[in-house]
This record gives sequence, C-alpha cells and structure tokens, in this order.
Amino acid sequence: MTDSEEEFLTIGAFARSSGLTPSALRFYDDCALLVPAFIDAKSGYRYYTRAQAKRANIIRQLREIGMSLDKVASALDGDGAAAVDIVDRHVDELAARARAAAEAAVSIRRLFDEKYCTATVSAAEFASAVEQVASAAGTSEEFPVLRGVLVEVDGALSPSLRRIGIDCPPEVSLRSARPAPLGLELRRSAHSGR
Repeated sequence: MTDSEEEFLTIGAFARSSGLTPSALRFYDDCALLVPAFIDAKSGYRYYTRAQAKRANIIRQLREIGMSLDKVASALDGDGAAAVDIVDRHVDELAARARAAAEAAVSIRRLFDEKYCTATVSAAEFASAVEQVASAAGTSEEFPVLRGVLVEVDGALSPSLRRIGIDCPPEVSLRSARPAPLGLELRRSAHSGR
C-alpha cells in the first residue's frame, strides 16, 4: 500500500458505505466501471478511496432502475448533459414498457378473473351499439360465426369500427362477430323493421 493507509477502504468497508456488495464491486472492477484505487499484489485485496463513493453511488442507482451496463458506462464516461440525456431516455423506455405491460395485463386479468370480463353500460347505449352491428349477424347454420356478436369492453372504440362509421359509446367496443355461446342467437328487434 502507500504511506497513508487511512485513505484506503477495504472492499468490505467500501461495500457497506456504498450500498454495493463486495461481489458487485469485483464485477464492476472486471467490467472497468469501478476499478479499485489499489490492489495488493501479494494478497489481491482491493482497496477503494472515499473519492470513489460518488461513482459507486451513481452505478448503484443506475443499476437499481434497470439500466444496462453499457448505458451505465456511457453515462459515466460522458459529460453531465449527455449522462442526463441517457438517464432520461432510459426512463422514457421504462415508462413505455410499463404502459405496454399495463395494457397487456388487462387481457391477462380477463383470463384469470371473471370480474375483469364484465362492465356496466346503460341499456340504451348497449342496445344502440348492438343494433349497429345486428345487420352483420344472422341465424344461418351455414355461417355459424355470424350467429353472435362479440362485445369487448376496453374503454375505447376500436380504430377499425371508427373507419366504418359505427358510433359506439366509449364504454363499449364491438370488434368482431363470433358464434353465440351456448346456442344463443342474436335476434333483431321487432320494432326496428329488420
């Protein structure tokens, strides 16, 4: 070591002060992200200085938000503005993935729990929405797929229905036809004249 041994912290002491584990410090040494200030040639012990604590803290925090090692290295090697830009882009990517996961979870929940398959819509709104697609349904055994209407509740009108001009309430999306469950048939209302 050097004459001023009190400047150096053992890997264990530095790990405790930085919030990183000794194995993580060894790994970051191998990756050249956080190289010890001194390595004893005989014992192989790694020693760090307090001045390295800031870098260790940055690495720990970036890894805690799921940043990859190559992005961590880029953030550490760049200037402050570039590092902030890397962090901002990473957070934007995380937010996009979180939104996609939340959207996927809606469909996944429906597979596990029946309460996610139901919604409350006024009778008038529902009747209006069904009436708009009733002409596409039929009772023919030749085309069983047209014997019912699939109603998906998702809070937004599907783009394909917007294109053909169907005006549904925002609580109901009528996306596609399918066979009616348990042999039930969609009957046209007598008052509609159809």
